Amino acid sequence: MKREIEITNGNTIKKALTITLEDSFFSNRHFLADVYSPCTNPLCTCGELGFLIFEQSDNSNKSDQAPVFRFTIDTEKRKLTSKIRKDDIELKKFTSAFIRELGEKHWIEFAALHHTIKTWLTKNIKDPMSLEVDFSQIDIAEGELLPYSEVFPFAEIVDFTVDGEAFAAFDHYCFSPTCRCTEVMIGFQSVETPTDQEKPVYTAMFDYKKNKWSSFKKSNGSSYEQDPSLPKADQKKFIAAWTSAFPSYIVELKKRHKILKNLYSSYLERTKPQLHSSSSFTYDEAASPAETPVTTAKKPGRNDPCPCGSGKKYKRCCGA
Repeated sequence: MKREIEITNGNTIKKALTITLEDSFFSNRHFLADVYSPCTNPLCTCGELGFLIFEQSDNSNKSDQAPVFRFTIDTEKRKLTSKIRKDDIELKKFTSAFIRELGEKHWIEFAALHHTIKTWLTKNIKDPMSLEVDFSQIDIAEGELLPYSEVFPFAEIVDFTVDGEAFAAFDHYCFSPTCRCTEVMIGFQSVETPTDQEKPVYTAMFDYKKNKWSSFKKSNGSSYEQDPSLPKADQKKFIAAWTSAFPSYIVELKKRHKILKNLYSSYLERTKPQLHSSSSFTYDEAASPAETPVTTAKKPGRNDPCPCGSGKKYKRCCGA
């Protein structure tokens, strides 16, 4: 199977796929396929891909013919998910041969393709406020910043290299609707190590309003760690390499921060009558942003660390 990437501006991303099966029933026939994501919800972690199969001939044009087969597969469970009618013998034969002839390499490629499609859909959300995020189900400790990927599992993560080694950056935000901070915590980590098994090599704070980088300072109660031995010269290397690989980072970070705050504000509005005793958030979810301070604990002193986890003093962050 050969495929050629074609990104569209519609609700799905299509890919051109050439299919030749070894099964005797289809061995002398050639097919083209559009591969897409049946699920366009960027919050959903399902692994489904849909296929529209067109038969190819010397005088046929895919653009002016209807698909001969339609079906979906699960790239994680590696199985057919479409329900096929008993009387649709040819579709049953085709899907059986298709699944049977998929090798390990194909499944890995389809999983990567699914991830690419969902990443594109996440980046091109037309109406973020149409999404309903249940923040009570997000596991985040009190006073810590929220990783964007915790809400959007397929958010774009830009890889970059420093001295020949591959790294990735993960962005974390204060998502209190009442906080006016414009800082993002960026954690740089080796792509060779799972994110839950190793602390970042370097963590920095970036103010997208001032376009200014600063060192991350651990606040009381924060579990964020980093390698303290990284020289300042190497710290600058990480920032330079990442910003070079991600030239639109200022616009994108500002956009992500706004989306998270708006989604959390919408969540508070939807659940205002309810009491959220099970929540571990710093912010009081039982009241609207206009009726509650930023934290449920007593108000911090002006020189105390800001409870949002930014590492700044309260008077220079949420208490400004």
